[in-house]
Amino acid sequence: MVYERKTKSICPECKKTIDAVIVQEGDKIYMHKTCEEHGSFSDIIATDVETYVEAQKYRKFGFPHKDPQMTIKDGCPHDCGMCPNHKSATTCAMVDVTNRCNLKCPICYANADTAGYIVEPPFEDIIRIYKHFRSLKPVPPVVAMYAGGEPTMRDDLPEITRELVKMGFKQIQVATNGIRLANDINYFKRLMDAGANVLYLQFDGIESDTWIKTRGVDLFEKKKQVIENCRKIGFKGVCLVPTIARGVNFPHEIGNILQFAADNVDVVSGVMFQPVALCGRIEQKDLFDLRVTTYDVLNEIDKYTNNVMRPWRPFPAFQNLMRLIAWWGSLSGKHIEHVEFTPNPQCGFVTFMHIEEQDGPNKIVGFNDIIDIDETIKYCDQQMEKIDNMKEISFFQNLTLTEFGEKVGKMLDSSLNWLNKRRVQIEGLFEAIKLLKDPLSTSAIMLYKMLLNQSWDNTRDFLVKGNNIYVGIMHFQDEYDLDVERVSQCVVHFGYIDPKDDRVKQVPFCTMNNLHRPRIERALAIKYGGMKQQPEKEKIVAEPPKIN
Repeated sequence: MVYERKTKSICPECKKTIDAVIVQEGDKIYMHKTCEEHGSFSDIIATDVETYVEAQKYRKFGFPHKDPQMTIKDGCPHDCGMCPNHKSATTCAMVDVTNRCNLKCPICYANADTAGYIVEPPFEDIIRIYKHFRSLKPVPPVVAMYAGGEPTMRDDLPEITRELVKMGFKQIQVATNGIRLANDINYFKRLMDAGANVLYLQFDGIESDTWIKTRGVDLFEKKKQVIENCRKIGFKGVCLVPTIARGVNFPHEIGNILQFAADNVDVVSGVMFQPVALCGRIEQKDLFDLRVTTYDVLNEIDKYTNNVMRPWRPFPAFQNLMRLIAWWGSLSGKHIEHVEFTPNPQCGFVTFMHIEEQDGPNKIVGFNDIIDIDETIKYCDQQMEKIDNMKEISFFQNLTLTEFGEKVGKMLDSSLNWLNKRRVQIEGLFEAIKLLKDPLSTSAIMLYKMLLNQSWDNTRDFLVKGNNIYVGIMHFQDEYDLDVERVSQCVVHFGYIDPKDDRVKQVPFCTMNNLHRPRIERALAIKYGGMKQQPEKEKIVAEPPKIN
């Protein structure tokens, strides 16, 4: 059966919402769309039909916010702010803390530091934006990210971080090129001591030529210095973030990046590959030459690791694992907030690799050799279905007639409910042990701790002490492959204070970069007094990467 799905997209020229179809043609998946004014456009969505189609079955909807900031007027993706059409809650609350940067990268999605104006919200506004995210119901984000520009251009980032910790953010990520952290270890330590616990470190490869093409300067020695500084100050939360561009660092750097992560497993806990979003006007033939899909990256990882990383599953496949960990953790008496893991299945894939340390390059082992991944996903779905269908006991409360008796009855019923939940947890734990292929391994022990006592420390221990690294591929959309169905499930949201009405608004990552950034940044530049020149009307874009 040939796969086909109708959706909406945008015209790369005029940005109007237009009809689109995603369809299988031979061994590939394409998007085709036509604008009445600007003609037809096509893009490659997937180069692995089987994996693409299989991913659809893992689609899940999360817990959308109850109070959208925008009304539906022009339709998706033009009403971002957030509109009532959005189907998933925020996972990662992102703020561009500055658009200043100490690089001028050819492949920068934000066109940072080249727009002709400065956008740098004051301390008080940044705090207000993050407080907005933490006030969202029913599920507030527990992950915060500083973006830009280069966030470490701000001297007050440690002070901002302390405030975010007080708000209840559990994971505070700094999206950084690492230059200042390599040069100024004291600043790095202040940032870590304040509570920043993840470096989302730009890392495009290990070869000089790669860095010249992607960043305009060879930064590999700086990246290695960041890793050494991590060791010196005891920081163990580095996620390598390679931007992948065909003919630049694809395919030859994929294995290099994985091996670098494996060889530095004492401080590296993740790798998140990001195929480049193609900005600007691109001819059809060049688009097909430049495009790197999620599935191209998966294929190259499998080649390098001899398929040990399989099975690859999309992010929402693990939504009920996140919920189960939070539910089990809540039985200890703490209020645990789960991490929303409900983007569209095509937003990305994730798995783990286990690292065996040895003389020479460390060995990459598939995590499926430790635990049955597909059976674990199935188990978590079944457990959460059982939990969601549990009925609260109100037996003793309903027997009483007096106010005092009702209070006592509620206490007794509460105890019975707790015991019933503990029973489900213990039964579930014994079932979970059966999924482990080596139940006495270090990774297994760390997994038990993470399940039974949910905390960010135990999550980190599962990765660091268990010698495990999560590996993901997250392909952000551009004007050519934008799918409103994906947009409506975006879980990575930019926050800003709208100068028009002084309200905090939140915009999905992909529509921010493809539609809203120029308008929003110019308005904020005027608001914060950072406009250096009269804004131009034409669209601001980053140049696409050059290929050989």
